[in-house]
Amino acid sequence: MKQIGKLFIKPTTTIKETMQVITEAPHLKLPVGIALVTSPKGELMGTVTDGDIRKALVRGVAMEERVEKIMARNPITVDEGLGIDEMLKMMTQKVKSSGRIRDQKVDKLIVVDKMNRVTNVVDFYDLWHKQEVRYKRISIVGSGHVGLTLAVVLAELGYQVTGVDINKQLVGALNQGKVPFYEKGLKPLLDFHLKESNISFTSNLKEGLSDIYIICVGTPIDSKTKEPDNSALKKATEDIGAVLKKEDLVILRSTVSVGTTRNLVKPILEKKSSLKAGIDFYLVFAPERVVEGNALEEIREIPQIIGGINKKSIQEATRVLQTIGPSVVMLDSLEEAEMIKLINNAYRDHSFAFANKMVLLCHQLNLDAVKIIKAASEGYPRNTLPLPSPGVGGYCLTKDPYILADVAKRNRISPDIFIYSRKINNAMPRFVAAKVLNFLKNNWKTEKRIKIYCMGFAFKGYPETSDMRGSIAIEVINILQQKFPGRFYICGYDAIVSKEEMSRLNIEYLDYKKGFANAHCALILNNHPEFSKIDIFNLLRTMRKPGLLFDGWHFFASKEINKVAGIKYQGLGGFD
Repeated sequence: MKQIGKLFIKPTTTIKETMQVITEAPHLKLPVGIALVTSPKGELMGTVTDGDIRKALVRGVAMEERVEKIMARNPITVDEGLGIDEMLKMMTQKVKSSGRIRDQKVDKLIVVDKMNRVTNVVDFYDLWHKQEVRYKRISIVGSGHVGLTLAVVLAELGYQVTGVDINKQLVGALNQGKVPFYEKGLKPLLDFHLKESNISFTSNLKEGLSDIYIICVGTPIDSKTKEPDNSALKKATEDIGAVLKKEDLVILRSTVSVGTTRNLVKPILEKKSSLKAGIDFYLVFAPERVVEGNALEEIREIPQIIGGINKKSIQEATRVLQTIGPSVVMLDSLEEAEMIKLINNAYRDHSFAFANKMVLLCHQLNLDAVKIIKAASEGYPRNTLPLPSPGVGGYCLTKDPYILADVAKRNRISPDIFIYSRKINNAMPRFVAAKVLNFLKNNWKTEKRIKIYCMGFAFKGYPETSDMRGSIAIEVINILQQKFPGRFYICGYDAIVSKEEMSRLNIEYLDYKKGFANAHCALILNNHPEFSKIDIFNLLRTMRKPGLLFDGWHFFASKEINKVAGIKYQGLGGFD
């Protein structure tokens, strides 16, 4: 490999310059995703992969830092002149003798001479085949949480990516590097790839623009019927069908009811394009399964699920998706893949519902549900019970169980378990509000103006996100205000949600000191770890007395909080 020297960098090379070397490699037909740190004499000192850079950026390491700060030292090498079997044997021996915890499979083998100078980089995972697929152009339809994070990861892997969204204002903002939500590490990566012209955004799909189309549009449920609303999916599919050409690949990543890819997406694509799925173009369902706040990590770490219209479609999708993460799980049908995403989210919702139902039951028995669940799980290998919460929010978990319920109803199976779990979790904000109202009734019945300080407006605090869809705090506040309009002065704080976003909700943004001061109630409503570090005892002393601390995520010990004069602790235990 005569051009291998173009992957060589110095220890003093910056992370930004290293990213440029890695990004340029596919265009030079060089090994993808790696740069080699060498001495002035050409000896190998270490390696840096695109994954190392991504993790460093997520940790907050600046792009101007020297690459020696993040490089992997003492990488696995094999001697030049060996055959494949001998290389694999040497690799296995070196991994075992290194004493490091790492997979027995090494993605890239670095071939060195007797002077430890790199002569080649060999990829045993069909590297040249993957390089070929990276020349394909990708359009990702839908630039929300799912589509945008995927677009940036694919650009980082060397693909030419176009993000497509009907929201022209969003498209304009993204082309300027303005990210509409918080996701760890997303903005610096987007800025870099915009500058390098690896990624761009548009509102219109154009003929010949792409070879691969990945659909990431929202699939909400109707607020009244609780049935899936596929209007955005239909529009995206029609737009793709109008520009689809032979040999193109269409990947549906949005969460859908079982049968949607075959019975809705496929007919639209075939009608609009006059092409045949599985013969003229390829069609698969490959669900997104990452968690907001940790999406850039999980996209690369969680196995990619693929179900296709036929085996050829699965093979074509595998060529692309295997470049993203560690493994691919190939299924026998579109429907199997569609069901997996619904199972993942509905089961999570159901497990949370069980814990929350225990809260409601223990409350009636005057028992502490949190204490009991912790004790039940202590050292017991057959239960992995989650702790209860003030509610289950977000976009996916409040929606996907209803989609699974729709699948059940259409197949004459009772959807009761999915619906009941939703009812339990939907009831938790009312349970929290009732605790607050009961405290106020017993202690501040005649008070005309009640100050309530709420902490945690994103639907979750960990992993961090700014997403307020399904926010428990907003739901609790709405219940309180509906019960006694105009009586409450609501103020609050969130570690990630901005002051401007909260002001649009007519909620005054206050720091801890101002928020606790003279508050009648302080409510912790998401699980951001920052809340566990606040100076809670001094803050509580500034509240009105008697004051209520509602700790919805069990950050503090009730016995300790109740020692503060005039302060009553409430959590999800059974005591009022």
